Amino acid sequence: MGAGAGRGVGVIDPVTASFIVKGVGMAIAGITAWIRGIKIRNAQKVGATTDANEAERKIQELLEAWNASAKTRSEQVAALAAFDAIWAWLISPAGCGNAQLGTAGQRCISERSAGGTVPGTGGNWFVWYRDPIAHDPNVIPDPAAGSTITRNPDGTVVVTPPAGGAGLPGVVAGIPISLLIAGAAIVLALTMGGKR
Repeated sequence: MGAGAGRGVGVIDPVTASFIVKGVGMAIAGITAWIRGIKIRNAQKVGATTDANEAERKIQELLEAWNASAKTRSEQVAALAAFDAIWAWLISPAGCGNAQLGTAGQRCISERSAGGTVPGTGGNWFVWYRDPIAHDPNVIPDPAAGSTITRNPDGTVVVTPPAGGAGLPGVVAGIPISLLIAGAAIVLALTMGGKR
């Protein structure tokens, strides 16, 4: 080696130069793909987190409304249906079930589902939000139409029937009393009509 052939100085043959250029190009392509992958994963995490946060705010509002309600059987049915509708949206392709969200979407669902655990919390949405509605010991039967319902601070409920009497219960076995009366009238008319 001569005096001019020091480190970083010298002539590189064309084959070595081509190999270096290809190697650098491959490294750059690998780095670019890695950065793109990070951006996609971050976008997936942000998308899944945004979907979950929006849905959870609605579920929290639902639970607050339930706790402030009279807690009648029909209100319970409606509140559970609302939770189920929000959950159905979350797991659908419109929410975290969107395939483009990848593993972030899958975790969004599995961590919040019954049996799942949101990291660091020891629980999931069913334990925190659905079960308190489904297993609330303070649920009361639906009162007669026109009744006034008052829930005392201690959780007890006072049902005041409509003015003019006790009235009929609004629902029997989950069927509105007006439908039961109409059905009974039809059955009576049919049986009376056949005895001429």
